[in-house]
Amino acid sequence: MDLDDIPEWVATEIERANQANTEKVLNVALQAAARCQIELKLASIMSTIQPNGDVVISVVKSTGEASVPYARVDRATGKITFLNSHP
Repeated sequence: MDLDDIPEWVATEIERANQANTEKVLNVALQAAARCQIELKLASIMSTIQPNGDVVISVVKSTGEASVPYARVDRATGKITFLNSHP
């Protein structure tokens, strides 16, 4: 699944959550991440804040494998940069 092709239900829920508050945005994002994790059959998805405030998202494809950095989200701009091929 390409992140540019976010399902309409996700975009709609994110927009609704943005209008409400940050907690709802987090809840919707977690639900979307879980659905993507199930669809892509990933063992885990992790986000880690870096000392500079950027967030790195890593994935583990199968239990027992090492985590692989997948993307970085710039703290200042919110821009996502993909670090490796999509899972």
